[in-house]
Amino acid sequence: MRDLRSKVVLITGAGGGIGRAIADEFARAGAKLVLTDLPAAISLLKRDYPDQVVLSLDVTDAKSIAKVRDEVEKKLGGVSVLINNAGTVFGGALSSVPFEKHRFTF
Repeated sequence: MRDLRSKVVLITGAGGGIGRAIADEFARAGAKLVLTDLPAAISLLKRDYPDQVVLSLDVTDAKSIAKVRDEVEKKLGGVSVLINNAGTVFGGALSSVPFEKHRFTF
């Protein structure tokens, strides 16, 4: 990975899974991280990344997005790299999941 010490990396869905693994790699590369997730994941992120910016974010809510954008610009001046990792999943056979849940996922 390149030298990322001067870069600000915002990762959505950083509380677990792929998002957490991405956060770990960017942290090792020396990037300044903005880690976001739903409120349930925030306390663990703050514990595990005490020197990084950790913010609650609901990517389906325009006000939440604007609040995070404004806070990142105020604290760090903006974002160099955006990792749009946040997602959702619904269980069941494809044909049994209502169309609106598929639309929401995308």
